[in-house]
Amino acid sequence: TIAAEVEGDHCVILSAPGHETLKVNVVRQPEAPEHPLIPVSVWHTSLHGVDQGDEAARWFQRLLKTSSMHNRLVALPETGVEGTTPRPVEFPPGMPNLPGRILAFSDAGPMLLISEESLADVNDRLVQRTGTAVPMNRFRPNVVISGCRQAFEEDTWLLVQIGSVPFLAYQKAERCKMTGIDQHTGVHDKLGPLEILREYRAARGPSHAEFGQLLVPLKHGVISVGDKITVLDRKLEFKRQQS
Repeated sequence: TIAAEVEGDHCVILSAPGHETLKVNVVRQPEAPEHPLIPVSVWHTSLHGVDQGDEAARWFQRLLKTSSMHNRLVALPETGVEGTTPRPVEFPPGMPNLPGRILAFSDAGPMLLISEESLADVNDRLVQRTGTAVPMNRFRPNVVISGCRQAFEEDTWLLVQIGSVPFLAYQKAERCKMTGIDQHTGVHDKLGPLEILREYRAARGPSHAEFGQLLVPLKHGVISVGDKITVLDRKLEFKRQQS
């Protein structure tokens, strides 16, 4: 398991059991020859990243126990770097199309929100079947909230404000088999949260389990632990159900 800690505005510290820590001063402007632009891919999208140097590559080489130096650590280039094309957020039909919203190397959205009440609902079902619950970090959310009146209440939200920053909640997050892997041991659950979610959170078909809301910020700002979250508007289908 690799743990990452952010230090200041431009430094990331990586650590892993049995290995020395790696401190990376993140470079987002290409600098030959140590920090060139190199091609990367996220699913079917081709992008470019700024190589973070051979020291970082050697750290991953030792961690992965490989003789190859092809495992490179990259950073998202600064906006406007020649030869790069931003990866836009893809908004589903019926959602406002907000130009200029881009993704880094994340899967589907800039941010992911999950409520503790929703996790509790999944764990209730999981414990009944396996006797074991899973922690929130299996789902890798950026924002964890509590105090919802019911599980999956966040599905109904369209516009929310966290602290002073407004967000568009534009899509449910589709989950993959990584949710069934214990990050500390690398062991895959025989029956994990994905299988449970597919039983009752698969509106688009049995292979599409959904859990959490993808968010995109509507302005620059800072959010902090303990911020109040305010629901500003709800999705149209849920307004119809209430009327």
